[in-house]
Amino acid sequence: MIAAIIISPLNLISQTDGICSGVDFDLSGDGFICDGGDGEICLTYYPEFFDPDCEDQGYVWRVSYPTDEFVIIDTGDFNFGQGTNNTITILENDNYLVATDIPSVTLCFEGNIIDPGVEFIFTYESADGTDVIETQSIIPDAFTTITGNVTVSSAIAAMNLLPTNQSATTRQTVVIDGTLIVDIDYTFSKQKQNLNE
Repeated sequence: MIAAIIISPLNLISQTDGICSGVDFDLSGDGFICDGGDGEICLTYYPEFFDPDCEDQGYVWRVSYPTDEFVIIDTGDFNFGQGTNNTITILENDNYLVATDIPSVTLCFEGNIIDPGVEFIFTYESADGTDVIETQSIIPDAFTTITGNVTVSSAIAAMNLLPTNQSATTRQTVVIDGTLIVDIDYTFSKQKQNLNE
């Protein structure tokens, strides 16, 4: 006699009863190439593959990034976490659903990328940070669009260009849909093109 056992992901998760064993999630960044450069960073998780023991033990979603490389406009589904300072920003979310009848849950926050190379590190971990279950990171595509006739100094004031003390050493991508009027000397990092008054 041959017996077969069918094991679903839910069966595997339930066999580790009492131990947070894992989550499945994806990251996305959207909107940063639109006019103004504002966009959102999102985390999507899939409750069918989510271990309910992680919720019972107080696990949270955390995202961290260099404070000076991204300006928060709306924390959205997140709150500022402990440890946020002038170097690192930490966002947290601990109000999540674990329900197998919902195919996916998306958590987002909005802002403006200052450094196009900014990396957002997402973790799913215990509230005290001692048990990290899953880590992923994302570097979203980011462009700033300058529209119309704009001076370099006004583009800096509007945060469409980095300040001159950062522009020579920090990467940025700028789409100019109009005319950029050079009213001050300006250097782009890692590019051959410099703007001179």
